[in-house]
Amino acid sequence: MKHIQIESEKETVLKDGKPLDMVLSLGKVEGKLYALVVSRGDSGYPDRTKAIELVQQRLETAGVQRVCVSSCDLKQMLYTEEWSVNCTPAEMRKAVTEEKYSEAPFCFTFEGMTKAAYDFLCSGEKAPSVFAGKTLLITGGTGSFGNAVLRRFLDSDIKEIRIFSRDEKKQDDMRHALQNPKVKFYIGDVRNKASVDVAMRGVDYVFAAAALKQVPSCEFFPMEATLTNVVGTNNVLLSAVEHGVKNVVVLSTDKAAYPINAMGISKALMEKVAIAKGRELGDEGPTTICCTRYGNVMASRGSVIPLWVEQMQSGKPITVTDPNMTRFMMTLDDAVDLVVYAFTHGKNGDLFVQKAPAATLETLAQALKETYAQINPAYGETEVRTIGTRHGEKLYETLVTREEMAKAIDMGNYWRIPCDTRDLNYDKFFSEGDEELSKIEDYHSHNTARLDVEGMKELLLKLRFIREDLGLQPRAKAKEIRSE
Repeated sequence: MKHIQIESEKETVLKDGKPLDMVLSLGKVEGKLYALVVSRGDSGYPDRTKAIELVQQRLETAGVQRVCVSSCDLKQMLYTEEWSVNCTPAEMRKAVTEEKYSEAPFCFTFEGMTKAAYDFLCSGEKAPSVFAGKTLLITGGTGSFGNAVLRRFLDSDIKEIRIFSRDEKKQDDMRHALQNPKVKFYIGDVRNKASVDVAMRGVDYVFAAAALKQVPSCEFFPMEATLTNVVGTNNVLLSAVEHGVKNVVVLSTDKAAYPINAMGISKALMEKVAIAKGRELGDEGPTTICCTRYGNVMASRGSVIPLWVEQMQSGKPITVTDPNMTRFMMTLDDAVDLVVYAFTHGKNGDLFVQKAPAATLETLAQALKETYAQINPAYGETEVRTIGTRHGEKLYETLVTREEMAKAIDMGNYWRIPCDTRDLNYDKFFSEGDEELSKIEDYHSHNTARLDVEGMKELLLKLRFIREDLGLQPRAKAKEIRSE
């Protein structure tokens, strides 16, 4: 990334007339537009975090997804190939608030920025995103993930959001709660391709979140898991290709890596189906299909967090299967960032994995007790009772297998695992073998960054229902509805 030819330079000014503490320079590298943003530290905003937050908001609106952050000076940035950190705009403010890049000046590079996005950043006016005027279909749209994606796009410039599910009651509740003409509802089941076809007409983007995801339920009814997670997803993909959909993102889980239970096995096969279809379409295909794989999404449907809160508030012991069990921890809103990234950066057959910290169940339980002790000190004294591992549960979860890590590409906050593009004619391909594979370790919840109680409490405060319980924000849902 050297020899950037600077074409212009402007100072961004907010509507209140204060400079944004950033100088933006537009340049070209191999025909692509780049913009440099350099913090000078002398603006009307002594609070650096506030300045970064404002830039972040504009970037997200402009549809900028990839950011390079460096603490080097401008000359070094222009004429060397060293770029410190790759991250999304959402991570920019986090980097600053954690003082990871405290040296001045700050340098931000926004890759793939269009001229419209650059003009938008300089003017402060609203620029169209890549989803402007498009139609998004969310299968399983009444679930926790579907709702999170809906929230992200509801106030954007997207034209229409279609909610597809078999749950009439949840659809009716959503309809009354939202009262938004942008949201359309379709009753159907992914197991029935004909019902999927009806909802797919005129769709540009698909987020496939419909699934059976309760581990014990799938363990007792494995065929039901197969029909929804595997056959249902295949129906969605076939319909998307037939209707000329631009991008499909399929939702998967860490349980699909080295699966030992029916839920994980069905999700692993679902990944294979999606990747195979993406490989079949190729890089030049009219439809792009990729997968996103997550660890434990806090307070999603099936999460243990709402259950434990209910147990505490009812005066019952918190029931823990194994205190030493570890799980990846991420919020729904953090997880949606990866969906948007996959929509805008994914290639056919790609698997994206979001990096996340982990915590033991013991740490999570203690963090919940201390958090809710702010409401009632008695909650902090809640008994924690170990009940033993349930059907199909693991001690720790693997998010990326050793075999996948061997070919994974580090995208900053994410791993990108491209698909194997070889065909079945293996004689055409030659390999000496890979001795390094035996040295590579899985990426799992026992060897990733570990949260302590204080770190876990900070993450819990990002959950809406907990913030509502603590009086930090108005209650949007009935108190009984704990999931996100």
